[in-house]
Amino acid sequence: MRAPILFIPGFSATELREPGGRLVYPPSMQTLADPKRKARFIRNVLDSDALVAGEPIRDVFFGLAKQAQSLYDVLRLYGYSTANRDEFIAVGWDWRRAIDDDAVTRDLDAALASLAQAGKVIVIAHSAGGLLLRRYLELHPHRADSISHIVGFGVPWGGTLKAFRYIAKGEKFGFLSASLNATETRTVMQHAQAGYDLLPPPGLANAAAADLPPPLVFENGEPVSPAVAVSWIRAADAAIVQPMAGHATRLVRLPEITLPGTATPPITNVVGFGATTDVRATIRGPGKVDFEKSDEGDGTVPLASAQWIRGADVRTFHVPIGGYPTAGIPTYHAQLWDAPPLLEIFDQLLLGIAPGAYVAAALDTDDASAGGTNGLRVRIAAAAHNGAPLPLLKVTFHGLRQKVTRSLTNRVRATVELPKSVLPPYAGSPFVRFEAVLQWSSGSTKETRELPLIYRR
Repeated sequence: MRAPILFIPGFSATELREPGGRLVYPPSMQTLADPKRKARFIRNVLDSDALVAGEPIRDVFFGLAKQAQSLYDVLRLYGYSTANRDEFIAVGWDWRRAIDDDAVTRDLDAALASLAQAGKVIVIAHSAGGLLLRRYLELHPHRADSISHIVGFGVPWGGTLKAFRYIAKGEKFGFLSASLNATETRTVMQHAQAGYDLLPPPGLANAAAADLPPPLVFENGEPVSPAVAVSWIRAADAAIVQPMAGHATRLVRLPEITLPGTATPPITNVVGFGATTDVRATIRGPGKVDFEKSDEGDGTVPLASAQWIRGADVRTFHVPIGGYPTAGIPTYHAQLWDAPPLLEIFDQLLLGIAPGAYVAAALDTDDASAGGTNGLRVRIAAAAHNGAPLPLLKVTFHGLRQKVTRSLTNRVRATVELPKSVLPPYAGSPFVRFEAVLQWSSGSTKETRELPLIYRR
């Protein structure tokens, strides 16, 4: 019998509908292209009583970009039907409200209780959905007994700068003329309490002393939480923004989830790296926040935040974002579960296959699309079944002009740069195939895994 699954989507990944059922969010391209319809759409979204939460958004812009549907497609491979509420329930939630709003908590509680009648529940939480689940369990710890496992994909355990960017500065949303401009997205975001609940929380400022990843936001060279250090707030926005930022200070998170009177369910934490992501912000004054980017994230959540969670029964696996031989399109934050290596994780959790070493390799998509003109960056992830480093790990690349070997001892992820000089010469085919061969120790024996890589010249 299949284990029941509860899915909690991330911030702004749930439909908003009128009480009669008409879909308002996500808006259509026609709505965003028409100034009058767009203005009416914004007014509706800002009216917290005019709309209610619907289902998780399956896709947007006529299926051009999948969201929840990409997860449903994966679960279908394992025999799950998203229409069968005895084995699967997706909890949409009103992302304009706090993550512990009574209505949000009530819907999650009802779904968990319903599924638990069929057995212990596997909870799949995406992005802010992980923070929602964490808060729910902290307020209702007895409910943890209904959960067999938590799987988090791209959860901003230590906050995300994407939310800070949208609240402080805004950013264009949509395509060409069918879009919200930065001011419009800032206005919508400033009225969404869950957005503030995503800000890097108080407590991260002491990260260094607690041997944690570095903080994300700085002011005058010192680490701060934007929920506390409010000098970035414009005077014109203060009446709305300051109290909502202040309300977010109730979420003083620690790196380990501790539930009184019960054990925290096992957590498999999946984090992406290799996509351009906001990783550091510097507050310079009202409306003046500078953001720095790197590839240390999944496009939305910085790696430092996503891997922040700790615990005796927490295992973290890294997934390279890039091109795979079976999937050339990168799987960024919104579709992190689509990365081919993660089928190993699903096999363990949904089929009961014994966990083994987890390994993955992908090419940087920009390098691959340029045909290796400036060399190639290969992103590698490798870990034991519990997320620990594989002993004496090394990678050797075969199929190049010469073998290239790198030691990855005590590392669970790495980016290896292959210079253009080692790439093979043109041999008549536009496609070049080579292998990343990972080798590590397992007791008195050595284990090896070959991972194919392909790029178009």
